[in-house]
Amino acid sequence: MAVPTNSKNAKEQGCSPVSSNCVIWQGPDLDCVNVCAGDNITLVMAKMAVQLCSLIEMFNIEDFDFSCFELQPSENPDNAGELIQVLINRVCALEGVTPTSSGSDGCPTGCLVAVADCFVTQNQAGDDILELDLIDYVRIIAQRVCDNIDSITLLQAEISTLQSQIDSNTSAILVLETDKADISSLNFAVSPLIDPVAGIQFVTDALGYVQASLVNTNQALGTPSQVYQGMAKSGNISTEDQLCSESNMASLPGWVGTPTTLGEDIGNIWLAVKDIRCAVDYMQENCCATGCASITLNFRAAADDNQETITVYADGSTGFTSEWAECSGTTTIRVTDSNGNITTFETSLLSLLNDPAGYTEDLSMSPIDFSLDIAVVAETCFKNTSINTTCEKEYCDVVKAPTDCPVVLITALETSMNYSFSSTAGYTYVVNIYYRNGSTAVATQNIATPGISVSNTISGLASATDYDFVLTLIDGEGEATDCTRQFFTTASENCPPPINVTAEMSINII
Repeated sequence: MAVPTNSKNAKEQGCSPVSSNCVIWQGPDLDCVNVCAGDNITLVMAKMAVQLCSLIEMFNIEDFDFSCFELQPSENPDNAGELIQVLINRVCALEGVTPTSSGSDGCPTGCLVAVADCFVTQNQAGDDILELDLIDYVRIIAQRVCDNIDSITLLQAEISTLQSQIDSNTSAILVLETDKADISSLNFAVSPLIDPVAGIQFVTDALGYVQASLVNTNQALGTPSQVYQGMAKSGNISTEDQLCSESNMASLPGWVGTPTTLGEDIGNIWLAVKDIRCAVDYMQENCCATGCASITLNFRAAADDNQETITVYADGSTGFTSEWAECSGTTTIRVTDSNGNITTFETSLLSLLNDPAGYTEDLSMSPIDFSLDIAVVAETCFKNTSINTTCEKEYCDVVKAPTDCPVVLITALETSMNYSFSSTAGYTYVVNIYYRNGSTAVATQNIATPGISVSNTISGLASATDYDFVLTLIDGEGEATDCTRQFFTTASENCPPPINVTAEMSINII
């Protein structure tokens, strides 16, 4: 909509450059001029102007031809009133009366005159009334003139009112233009919980951050429908008994019988967790083993490859809390071979509970014969300081005598090796090949059903490479014994003979 800033009146009279199209007529409906409440002022003014112009044109004296009246120039009517008076005078003249006559000949009273087309009406029978008494005719004309004058007066008043409203709306529009919102009023501080670095943002950008946060929240928590579906999975346990009381769950303080929000549902979950914790605490105090029955010592022993030391282990034990202690601070370990040779040493088993390396004792100077089966016995005594309970028990582990490893014959080739040995009844074997001093096998063979003699090949080795051969013996109880590593080196690749080569030999005889 264009604002008439170039209007001549706006420039000369200082009018506000505001379009009347922006102003709405809020007065009553005016059927006579086809004006309705809600029309813009431009339309209202145009309709009234059309009516006014029609009236002006209707009574424009300049449009009438008075030549037939043969009037003197000074007698020509200057306005509609004078014109009507001329007409009245001429009608009276035609009827042989003057406006001041007594009417003895029937005029003006009882004098019938023909009416103009615009004054023709109908009687009760529906017939056109083409003649009227002169006085009545004049009265009708006068009334029509008065009505037109009243309409013009009303239109002028309404135009004045409309102009006042236009001026008022113009002022309001100027205020809106002057007091429009500035950029600072449209800024929004994004919460650090949504975006810690966003800061002050224009309201549309801030809305984008909030929308992104809502999307992330829905992705993390699910949509409201998914949340309600998850809540519904809990069912209604309000009438079920508590685990820690004879009352039902609904009697718990704060319990919500039918949760309608996630917060209420989580509150019920925590109340249920507290009930479960109470029941578990009761079971721990009343249904579980106490005293010596509550502890289990995972005692075991092993001999080293050199058959000089014994290592004892206690890791994997259970039930030993900070309230347990060894009666004398340490535990006596008794070592006896199958010939009856015996020796002892002291160590703290409780200090080994979380030590998978165990404790190693050098027995190279003891009478123990490592070529025999050895029984390792822990003479334990533990005391619970809180309940004043003492538990004494011997734990025994037997270290089997080492098995004689067979002599292994090894033949190293370029990318493979052959091995052979005589087996012992009751054993199975595992062969592992390592890089020299390596810890990860590069080749493995399981010999589950060995015959009297074992002879196999391991392929896929690299040429000219140092390897270790390790034979592991497994007895009928599944215990494994590694034999000493044997070192071997694969052969280098031979130089291949030349193909499609010719040679010439020259012999010089002197």
